[in-house]
Amino acid sequence: MSLMTTRLSAGDLTTRAADISPSLRAIIDEHLRDGDELLLHVLMSDLRRWAVSAFYNLDDDQAVRTLLLLLDEALRDGDEAVENAVAVSFVADACSWQPRIAPFLAVWPAALREEADRQQAAD
Repeated sequence: MSLMTTRLSAGDLTTRAADISPSLRAIIDEHLRDGDELLLHVLMSDLRRWAVSAFYNLDDDQAVRTLLLLLDEALRDGDEAVENAVAVSFVADACSWQPRIAPFLAVWPAALREEADRQQAAD
């Protein structure tokens, strides 16, 4: 008997992210209301902006950490669309080369940090 692993889908990601905090649920609900389909890259950009803001404003440390862990999992175990959205619209757009973003990057789980380092090395 073979053991198949299921990749994290966009639907799984959004459901789990919405469960992290009411403010994330509001962001996701707005995306779902605004269109016929979820635009994952646009959502990922909004999640990144929320995480940066919440981190630097000390709004909800636990929610930020939980979201980062979820995105780390999504980068490692997401389907192709999810992995791409996290890599491009969360990690690449986080401006990791900016010194002022370093404290935020310091709390990133391993796969997110490794992706940022990989992208920096490629530039």
